[in-house]
Amino acid sequence: MTGRDGSAEVASVRARLVSLLGLDPAMPPGEAHVVQSAYVGHRGSGLRVVRIGPHAPPCPTDGFLLHAARARADAIVTTGRILRDEPGLHYDLGAHLGLHASLVAYREAGGRAEPPRLFVLSRGGLPLDHPALHGYAKATIVVPTEAVEPLAADVESAGLTLLRLDGGLASLLDQLAPLGTVLVEAGPSAVAPALALRGAFDELVLTVCESPTLDAAADAGPLAGAEHLAEAYGPPRSCVRFEEAGGRFRVERYLRT
Repeated sequence: MTGRDGSAEVASVRARLVSLLGLDPAMPPGEAHVVQSAYVGHRGSGLRVVRIGPHAPPCPTDGFLLHAARARADAIVTTGRILRDEPGLHYDLGAHLGLHASLVAYREAGGRAEPPRLFVLSRGGLPLDHPALHGYAKATIVVPTEAVEPLAADVESAGLTLLRLDGGLASLLDQLAPLGTVLVEAGPSAVAPALALRGAFDELVLTVCESPTLDAAADAGPLAGAEHLAEAYGPPRSCVRFEEAGGRFRVERYLRT
């Protein structure tokens, strides 16, 4: 039976994280730590980011890991392209997984009473009525200087906050360091330049689809080659293999050396 303080839900989330990652990776609120969580697969050489949609091999475990990472984050970074590609995306913890109460309890047990803040990198064409911008996480739109004027009025009229910042993802991560733990949910065009900077991400959590081979329609682009991961992070700190209806998978957790 669940306790009134949510202790059973918290214990369940922690036990599942330990089984997949070897430990509960929760960070104290306010502690600077950048996490990149990605679902990747094999198609040709190197790891390719999976584009979420009907052509992606279904993996509920990856969904759990992503929502658990959101639950331990003080801030989440994504991009306008992600919002355009995923019109139904929202940050209501674990709602479609039936884990909302458990993940909220887990978040609160970690000392985070407030929702995470959401930062969206954009150069324009942003769907300002997207549900992710008006839900659980309070959103800020981050735009480079040259794109401010075309976007400013629309962002303000949508009731959103605008942040002027040049330098892309790497600059934003520097700016967000005082907030604490930051989760990056972005595609390869935003992540690859930051990943190339040794130390941009303190932690990588990768759900790797081992089979089937990634369909071209689900291929969002390259994440990184094995050589780069080995150089920047060394071997994974944990690696757990499992099977689900969508195929064979493994979860790898890397920590910056």
